[in-house]
Amino acid sequence: MVDFFNSKKFIRTGNHINSKVGSGGILIERKSGRHISFSSAYSCDENLKIYEKGYLKYEDWDIEITKISNLRVTVDALLKLKLSFVVPEEANGTIWKIPRTYKYKELKRKLAKLPVKFNVGNLYFLCKELDTLKILGCCEFKLMENMGCKNDI
Repeated sequence: MVDFFNSKKFIRTGNHINSKVGSGGILIERKSGRHISFSSAYSCDENLKIYEKGYLKYEDWDIEITKISNLRVTVDALLKLKLSFVVPEEANGTIWKIPRTYKYKELKRKLAKLPVKFNVGNLYFLCKELDTLKILGCCEFKLMENMGCKNDI
């Protein structure tokens, strides 16, 4: 069952003035009863395609790079995933855990020894980047549920 929260007028006309802001609908899996809430960032069709590709199976994902055929293209593609890591820093008795996004040289260094795994997080807003990574064919990779992997430098 799919329930999209939008006015009939918006669905009929496509005019965003008639659109309800916020939710992009809720998908309820018949077998499991699991509820998947979509944001309004994508259209109903795009949300369903993201679901059908399996990108919403888990809340937290890892990507494991197993083989690289073009390092430069691979690093450029991974940069678009905005992978980040945390280096705890202490200041005035407080430990700060501020995420930093990997830079080109840092990713290149991490990719020197394969396989390498990165925590990606939720894939909902990264689906286009992952589809591009598949199309580029610059590397072989697997997506899997995060089981404790934490990114480091």
